[in-house]
Formats: sequence, C-alpha cells, structure tokens
Amino acid sequence: MKNEKILIVDDIEENIDILCEILKDYDLSMSLDGTYILEILNKNKPDLILLDVVMPNINGFEVCEIIKSDKRYKNIPIIFITAQTDPQSIAKGFAIGGVDYVTKPFNSNELLARIKTHLKLSALLKKQESMLIQQSKSATMGEMIDSIAHQWMQPLNLIQMKIGEIHTDSFLGKKIDDDYLENYTNNLYEFVTHMTTTLNEFRTFFRPDKVKMYFTINSVLKKVNLFLKDDLIKYDISLIQEIDDDFIICGYENEFIHIFLNLISNSKYAFLDNNIEKREIYIKVSNNTITIQDNAGGIPENIIDDIFNANITSKGIEGTGIGLYMTKQIVKKHNGYIQVFNKDDGAVFQIDLPLD
Repeated sequence: MKNEKILIVDDIEENIDILCEILKDYDLSMSLDGTYILEILNKNKPDLILLDVVMPNINGFEVCEIIKSDKRYKNIPIIFITAQTDPQSIAKGFAIGGVDYVTKPFNSNELLARIKTHLKLSALLKKQESMLIQQSKSATMGEMIDSIAHQWMQPLNLIQMKIGEIHTDSFLGKKIDDDYLENYTNNLYEFVTHMTTTLNEFRTFFRPDKVKMYFTINSVLKKVNLFLKDDLIKYDISLIQEIDDDFIICGYENEFIHIFLNLISNSKYAFLDNNIEKREIYIKVSNNTITIQDNAGGIPENIIDDIFNANITSKGIEGTGIGLYMTKQIVKKHNGYIQVFNKDDGAVFQIDLPLD
C-alpha cells in the first residue's frame, strides 16, 4: 500500500489534515489549489486523486476537465469529495470523468473502501491494456507469418519446378551449356533473393525501435507491397496508390507498416465475407492526410462508432478486436488522428498527421 500514491487537492488545510490521518498508510501529496494541476502531476504522478469541488481561482470540476483532456493523466481515477450534495453537481462530477462522488461529512471507513476499490480497478485496467498490447503483437506476428508463408510458396514452387526442369532437359538430351546454366542460376538467385528480403523485413518489423527515425509514407508502402504482393494476387485484390505528397514522418516506421497491414487485412476479410467480385483498395496520400478506402461493403452501423475500442470486431469469431485498437494507439503515438466512415460501397479510414 505504501507504493500507491494519492494526491489531495483541497483549499482548506483542516480538510487535508483529516484526510492525511485517514490515509496515513498511503504515499500522500497535497495541494491547496488546482491552478497548476498539470505541473503538479508532471512532478509526481499519483495513482488516484481526491478532489474538492468548491475552491477559489479554479473549481474542482474545471480541474478534472483539465486532467481528463491530457492524454498523460486522463486515466488517473478522480474521486470528488465535497459538501455539494445537489443531484446536478453529482451528475456533473460523473459526466466529466470522475469515478466516484463522496459527500461531506463522510465516513472514514467508507471512504477507505471506495479508494481501495478504485485503486484495484485502475490496476486491473492497466493490466488489461498491457495484455491487449501483448495480444496485438502475437496477432500481428501470426498475420506476418501467414503473409510470409504465402510469399514463400510461389518462389519455392518455382525453385522446385526449375529443379525438375533441368533434370527433364538432361534426360531429354538438351544442351546444357554456359548460357543455359547462367540463365538457370539467375532465375534461382531471383527467387532466393525475394525470400531473403521478405525474411529480413519480417525480422526488422519485430525488432524494437529504440529511437525515432525519419521516414516517408512511400517507403512504408513499398515494404507493405512486399509483404502483401502474393496475398493480393491470390485474392485478386487491386491496390491502387495515389501519392500526391510523400511527406516525412518522425517516428517508428515499423509501426506504420502495422497500420497498413491491419487495414488492408480487414478489407481482405470483408471482400471474402461479402462475396465481392471486383476488389479494390485505394490509398491516397496528400497534405499530411492518408486515406484508405475499399469497396468491400462498409462497416456495420451498429459497431462503427466503437470500431477502435478493444474487443470490437466485424470479423465474427475469427476477429480479435485488437488490430484497430492498436492502429489508433499508433496514430495517437505519432500525434495524429484517425477516423472511419462508410462511403459509397465501402469503408474509409482517414489518418491526419501533424505538420512538422
């Protein structure tokens, strides 16, 4: 319990003293004013905040809204402790992101019980998010291995065919001279090079990025095309690219590869599920905006508003509900914004990235 940090924000010192006595087993920090709340959180991020509502300069509701608008601190549970007991104030406290609302005077045992409950819930949510990230990595690896298997199948078949060809030519007495052997070995070398390149890209994708690098969307799409080339041929999918502005991004290139792999994979499954014959995916890059659009029938209206939430999927029992959740996290990590909507006969994913 000593490691759990609680921040108390109340403009009355006597109230803080009472709370400190009740919560003496926790790691406590205090503030008489919420004006500089972000600076306070930056210095010492708590696991939970006890927040008074009626304070000078800035009230508790405003402080809560500031915290919830900052992605670094929005998941910190906030419990309002106040003498304001009217239904409107209580409703507002929950509406702006508070997890609980305790009215004064309060019972110390009840307060302790509520604090323990919300600390446990917060810890469980953090654990769940960590598990989702690990599941996403596993799911992505599975998709990548499947993609590599498809890409390797064609050159392996061609290598097998070439081996049979030289045996047949020898058996039939055809002339096997230097030109024949050079052409034969060059073909084999092309097949092996393709397989080696695919494997190297796979290894790079799963190698953790330690520092941000500058890369272009064009370089990302070239690698995506390498991964998906044979899969697109197999399922007769046309990938149409229009790059008006090949802008530079500072971040993690391999994570952007994951975005395109996931979105294109989703379109592929939609084509198959909806029995679409003419299958087309359009990728347009212009003015720091990336648009990925298909003609696969669109996303069901009953889930489109929640499609980026964890465990939401349109793939039925085959879907994990993790891919689009992680796609949104990657876009946010690069200070961008992703949205989705149905248009014409398909779905449109639009990614807007900040100008450098």
